[in-house]
Amino acid sequence: MFSPNCKPVKKPNIYQIIMIGCLIAVVSVFIMLGFGQKSRFNDFGEDEYEYEIFDDGWKQIYEDGTVADLESFPTRVDTEDGRITIYNKLPIGIKEGSWIAITGYTAIVRIYIGEELRALYSLRPGESGYGSRTSPSAHVFAKLYVNDGGKIVRIEVESESMFKGWLGEVLIGSQGGIWGYYAYNTMSASMITLVLGSVSIITIIISSYFVFATKRPSTVLYLALGILCICIWRLGSTPTSNTFMQYETADLKGLFECACQILVFAPVPFLLFADCLHSGRYKFIYRITIGICIVYAVVASILHYCNIAYFAGTLRFTFAMILSALMLVLIVSIVDLVSRRTKDYKAVSIGLIIFMAIMVCELIRLYSDIKAVSSLVYVLGMLVLLVSAVAEAVLGMVKTHSQKIIAEAAGERKTEFLSLMSHRIRTPVNTISGMAELIERETENNDIKSYAGSIRNAVRMLMSLINDMLDVEKSEKEKIDLEIREYNLAPLLVDCVTLLVSRARQDGLEFVTNVSPELPSVLYGDPVRMMQIITNILTNAVKYTSRGTVTFIADKEYVNGVFYLRITVRDTGIGIKPEDIGEIFSSYNRVDEKENRHIEGTGLGLSITKKLVDAMEGDIKVESEYGKGSEFTITIPQKVINEEPIGGLEEAIRKYTQKNVSYKELFQAPEARVLVVDDNRMNIEVFIGLLKETRIQIDTAGGGDEAYEKARTNKYDVIFMDHMMPEPDGIQTLHLLKNNYMAMSYSTPVVALTANATPSAEKMYLSEGFAAYMSKPVDSRKLENLLLKLLPKEKINRIT
Repeated sequence: MFSPNCKPVKKPNIYQIIMIGCLIAVVSVFIMLGFGQKSRFNDFGEDEYEYEIFDDGWKQIYEDGTVADLESFPTRVDTEDGRITIYNKLPIGIKEGSWIAITGYTAIVRIYIGEELRALYSLRPGESGYGSRTSPSAHVFAKLYVNDGGKIVRIEVESESMFKGWLGEVLIGSQGGIWGYYAYNTMSASMITLVLGSVSIITIIISSYFVFATKRPSTVLYLALGILCICIWRLGSTPTSNTFMQYETADLKGLFECACQILVFAPVPFLLFADCLHSGRYKFIYRITIGICIVYAVVASILHYCNIAYFAGTLRFTFAMILSALMLVLIVSIVDLVSRRTKDYKAVSIGLIIFMAIMVCELIRLYSDIKAVSSLVYVLGMLVLLVSAVAEAVLGMVKTHSQKIIAEAAGERKTEFLSLMSHRIRTPVNTISGMAELIERETENNDIKSYAGSIRNAVRMLMSLINDMLDVEKSEKEKIDLEIREYNLAPLLVDCVTLLVSRARQDGLEFVTNVSPELPSVLYGDPVRMMQIITNILTNAVKYTSRGTVTFIADKEYVNGVFYLRITVRDTGIGIKPEDIGEIFSSYNRVDEKENRHIEGTGLGLSITKKLVDAMEGDIKVESEYGKGSEFTITIPQKVINEEPIGGLEEAIRKYTQKNVSYKELFQAPEARVLVVDDNRMNIEVFIGLLKETRIQIDTAGGGDEAYEKARTNKYDVIFMDHMMPEPDGIQTLHLLKNNYMAMSYSTPVVALTANATPSAEKMYLSEGFAAYMSKPVDSRKLENLLLKLLPKEKINRIT
């Protein structure tokens, strides 16, 4: 049991935590890139667009001094330690402003012209450690002069990454021409990668808004994060996509390090995307894989920054981790497709399978032949997958929005129907209840009094059902409002018991009460809702008990210094099956309907009771044995105002009924004038009859026009106005009166006396300018108490 002020703490969503971590990582990379780059100087020379492929005549020198011919570039040569030396003779007629260039794959590159070192490309991550003899993949340039023609050019390449042994193309020409060649050959992949990265960023921004607005994970967000990771890797590390980055910067070390940092975490968003897409059916497998990937990424990062094993050296393990994750997603997606579980996301599922298959094939080929890898293929695959996922997400949102509009429209129609039915029922019920009360007041025959009392009890039961339906409608649309105030506990318990005890005895049931005499007399809470809760539970017990006993128990308990009112209702009725206990608090649900079809009811009472108990931060428990009976226990926190004990319930009933054994008016006001407006003549007669003993002067009006005319020419102390009347209706008549400053009753308080009893009715009438609100059927005691507040004090003679 907890304090009424305690609120349940929502557990953090692991997907949201990982998503936030990925976003922080991506933002950090962009910051690192922004602060770490420098502008590059490019010398185009006079013949700025000339170049030629220089791939004939190259020879490789092995460690033992032997020489072998190289036939073509790019090529891969055998090397155990990752060191390669090749040489060739430069052509005669080198022009001024010429350069020689070669593509190095995560390698240190030295270019010698004769015995002179013309270019040294070495961005080693450290002096020692696994992968230290590497540099980011790049196009390496060396300056040539006119007198270099015919000299020997020697190129030394050194690497210990998974790409050791690979040599790129060799070109001679102006820088502009060579860069143009590289750009032409990588244009498509580079531009699509840039576009894809931009689309991913926009998608991440939009999806993040929806994630934090709806508090639900987004498949599109995870996919966009994964694709952005791949785009950053390609732009920052691979020669086929980072040409433009090299053209703009001479410092690739930070770019490459950031790209590798992103790459080690790349499998995580793809796995999250697949898990959400597959609706959590394989959550256990995915979470284990995500955990392994995160552990690997953290370990790889620690090893890199501690100068033990650098990102370039561990690339083969990183790609192996990515390959394993992609194969898992591919296998699971195929299983889902074959099992026909992809009805709601079939297009995305097929696109995912195709993309994952391409990625797996390309990664496998990457290990064996780097020049065979078509970057354009899987970049286009990522673009198609992202576009299909975004399109399906947008269509899903449109569908959800349409369904929401339809549901809201249906809800509005249901609300209008319930309001109309409530109004139509309350109008005749007001007459029945009012006439029954008048009979009960004026007759001296005890049997007739009993009959009239039974009619009024039946009316209360009918009104309780109507109120339950309205409360269900309100609880489904908005939070239940509570009216917190002080109240006397004894009269409330007495009203609850006396309302049901006669019905129980009529059904031949024994009604047992056991109320703790130590209960405090005055509490602070919502007495109306409290009475509704107790009445609903008692009504349920009486309805479902055909013989035996219904027991009502009221006592108290303190938990951490907080007072709780505990109500227990026990019956010997039909009980509840174990499998049905979880359904008894559902709206419009009646368990074991076949066996209970003869029992009246709508299935709303317990649903409303549960909602009310929750709104009051209480607790409701049920224990039941099918065929033997049920026990409901309700505990609700209340503030104690007066700790004076209420005494025994029997004594409270005796005292309370003595005060209410027969009707007695609270006051008389023969000089007061009241106008009652209603287009139903029977309602007017009931109203007059209920106030007969107060001797108030009552004028009547059958419509808005007549009411306005009487209020304009007469001074009334209070006006009671029905709403639903032929034009002008009650609200329009009120506005006519309040807009006429010369009317005799301009300042007279006007009370809305109406059968409109929807949850928002009172607030609506008060906002329109009514002084108070009273729903039908009219409660005579509430009516007299309202008049005590509104009538001039000098015209009231209280009766003690």
